[in-house]
Amino acid sequence: MEKIDRLAQQYDAQRHVHLNSAPPPTPESVAKIEEHFGCALPKSHIRFCEKSAHYGDWLASIGPDFESPNHIININRLWREEVEENERIPPNLLIINVGYDEDLDCIDMETFDEATGEYLITYWAYDVPPEESDLSGSFFDYMAKQVRGW
Repeated sequence: MEKIDRLAQQYDAQRHVHLNSAPPPTPESVAKIEEHFGCALPKSHIRFCEKSAHYGDWLASIGPDFESPNHIININRLWREEVEENERIPPNLLIINVGYDEDLDCIDMETFDEATGEYLITYWAYDVPPEESDLSGSFFDYMAKQVRGW
């Protein structure tokens, strides 16, 4: 069993409050998302969402439910187009969580590591300077920190 599979099990074993449903990703939904944003999703992100029954409680959906307000495309559209201009997310960031309390965790699309297939994951809020944002070196590190924190 891969480390990411065990992490998904640990995540699912925790108490889930929000119970947002999100279907597992499909090759077609991932391809549509990657084409939409012009970047590859980390394989660890995809695998986690395949293995976790409750990933939609925290993470934006990457499944075929494109009409859901919690889908990654719709969450990013909201923060790129619909919020006040001074609160919009920078174009290099791709929101990956649902964004409770307007706290957003994002892939920094400018940090792709060819060797690992990973990106830096950063916290973003319009009123928090980038140098004060929390960083994780990979999707696995980001989710492991979340699971330990909960």
